[in-house]
Amino acid sequence: MRRLISLIMILVFAFAIAPQATFACSPPEDYMDYTLADRVENAPIIFTGTITRGSLMFEDTPYHFISDALIEVDTVYKGEANAIEHMYGFGQGPDCLSSVQLGHTYLFFAERDDDGMLDAVYLTIGDAAWQANETNIDTVVSITGQQDAPIPLPLQESILLWLEAHVWWLVGTSVGITLVLMLYGWVKRHRDPRKVKAKRG
Repeated sequence: MRRLISLIMILVFAFAIAPQATFACSPPEDYMDYTLADRVENAPIIFTGTITRGSLMFEDTPYHFISDALIEVDTVYKGEANAIEHMYGFGQGPDCLSSVQLGHTYLFFAERDDDGMLDAVYLTIGDAAWQANETNIDTVVSITGQQDAPIPLPLQESILLWLEAHVWWLVGTSVGITLVLMLYGWVKRHRDPRKVKAKRG
């Protein structure tokens, strides 16, 4: 009986860790050999920016991740980047891609495709988005000597992108204002019924 219980426990544990093993990243042996300087040389575009919106993969599972994201660009350290960029190539798991989160700021390594979109650039595992801390930024600037503002977008495009990124905030605000006005109208009508009747008369 004890052996049976032990076997069951082993099987339960194996099934519990199986999905994690399936989604685990197996790094190459030489991934520790590359430095930040190597990554700076490898990427044609480098900038810091904040993730404002992202497309979720496997959204209804514990293993969901952002695959592409809208980024508000802060500073460009190599090449050129617009004030708002749409960047592809993020992930999680066996592909060993960089994992990013909404609202977080990163140091991005990218290249532009034929359609004008940005693709994440990898030299090894998970290195297309780094922590945007002072040490990493100072290292990049010491190599590139560049520290530029992003290219501003045309006003119309900026407005459209802002509306797209804040659509739920706008909807919520509109609903809230509508409810407040309805409540105000109801209170005004019921505060003094005699005045209402007088007006009707």
